Amino acid sequence: MAGPFLHDLLADGAARTPHALALIESDRTPRPVTYSELDALANRFAHVFREAGVDAGDRVVIALENGASQVAAYFGAMKAGGIAVPLPAGARSDRLAPAVRDCSPRVCLLDPPTLRGVGAGSPLAEVPVVLSLGTLPAGFTPAIAVRPIEPLVASAPAAPAVPASPTSPALPSSPTSPSAGAPLGTTSADTLAAIIYTSGSTGEPRGVMLTHANFLANARDIVSYLELTARDRAMCVLPFYYVYGLSVLHSHLMAGGTVVIDNRFTFPNVVLEAMQTHAVTGFAGVPSTFALLLHRSSLASTALPALRYVTQAGGHMPPAKVREWLEHGPRAAFFVMYG
Repeated sequence: MAGPFLHDLLADGAARTPHALALIESDRTPRPVTYSELDALANRFAHVFREAGVDAGDRVVIALENGASQVAAYFGAMKAGGIAVPLPAGARSDRLAPAVRDCSPRVCLLDPPTLRGVGAGSPLAEVPVVLSLGTLPAGFTPAIAVRPIEPLVASAPAAPAVPASPTSPALPSSPTSPSAGAPLGTTSADTLAAIIYTSGSTGEPRGVMLTHANFLANARDIVSYLELTARDRAMCVLPFYYVYGLSVLHSHLMAGGTVVIDNRFTFPNVVLEAMQTHAVTGFAGVPSTFALLLHRSSLASTALPALRYVTQAGGHMPPAKVREWLEHGPRAAFFVMYG
């Protein structure tokens, strides 16, 4: 049973099955990450954020590619008592500056490619602490003040001492956050875990304020109807800065399963090979994901005997496309999760 806060998923998993695999980064060389290792890394990030001044309710922007560091920083922000704000990484990201302007973070954690896209006039120059994860290219001088995070992450792996029920104060008033200014309390039901920015498909992206209880209720429902167990392994090609990708992460950590992360979906056959290699039992995608697999991959000739379920969300998938997948895709239960 998960604790009252979302980040308790890691501590619970580490206590229950410390040596079980939490994450596999199939597009990288590091070995898999166990629950105890992921919890310890999240604790180290929490110490870094606390030392950077993060207090209850402070926003922590995380612009990193999907991976163990991104996941640990995401949960580490919550362990520090803060609110995680995951955003797209990369030098061409057009989401970072508006989100920073909107949510007024205490800390931003960026990778070098993202830093390359930050100019001198960026709102990040007003952020109290900007941290860099990864070695900056030789000869590159960031346009804003940046602290390297690597020496800091060597801190103790125990969880930092923060209030058990951190209070999330009211956020600053913002034209894109209609709920800003509403008082928040001290339970998991009313304490913010994260602010997730919408895609902006119908206007400007909006920061959606989600509590620990919101995320946990969603994960419990998914664990229940997908009948997830510790034996499940989900292939995740979805970004963790949207709720669909996060739901895959949260639900499998709650079940004690494993999330296989692969950021190479522009090469779908490589991902299919990784699904075979790691005996993946679940796959999640948006409509364009299934179109790419059906028409630009070797899906028809790829055996995926371990795959038992597929989920679809992130947009309306026409019934004709659903039927095409059921006729030509792998023989696995198909769940349409988009309402």
